[in-house]
Amino acid sequence: MIIGFNFNKLNIERKKPLVKGMKVAYDLDISNVNDEEFPLANKDQGVLTMEFDYSVKYNPDIAEVLMSGTVNYMLPKEEAKKVMAVWSKTKKLPKNVSVPVINRILDRCNIKALELEQDLSLPTHLPMPSVNVSQIKQEKSKTPDKHIG
Repeated sequence: MIIGFNFNKLNIERKKPLVKGMKVAYDLDISNVNDEEFPLANKDQGVLTMEFDYSVKYNPDIAEVLMSGTVNYMLPKEEAKKVMAVWSKTKKLPKNVSVPVINRILDRCNIKALELEQDLSLPTHLPMPSVNVSQIKQEKSKTPDKHIG
C-alpha cells in the first residue's frame, strides 16, 4: 500500500523555439529502493522508499521536464525483506509492488508535467481530449432543442 509520495526536484527548461516535426519522449526510472524505518508502521510492517526519476524531452534538444522524488510503500516486514533481496540482485521489483507504484508516479508526474508545460507554452506530452465541429453537429441533430426563451 502506498503511504507517501514526495517530489524532491521539479525542473523545466525551454532551450530553443519550437520546431515543426519535433519529437516528444518521456521516461520513468526507479533508481533506488531502501528499507526505511517509518514511525507510524507497526512492528510487523516494513516500509520501502523508492526513488524515481521522470523526464519529458522535446527533441531535438528544444526543452525538457525533469522530476525526481520518492514513493513510500508499506507491506508486511517479511515481504519487504524479500523485495529488497530481489532488488539488490536484479534492480527489479515484483509486479504486485511495481504496478501500483509506477501508476502513482505516472499519475502525479503527468499532471505536474502538463501544468509546467502550459507555463512555458510547450505542447502537451500526452494527447488531450478535444471536440471537433462534426461531433457538435451530430450531437445537435440527435437531441431536439428544448430551450425556451
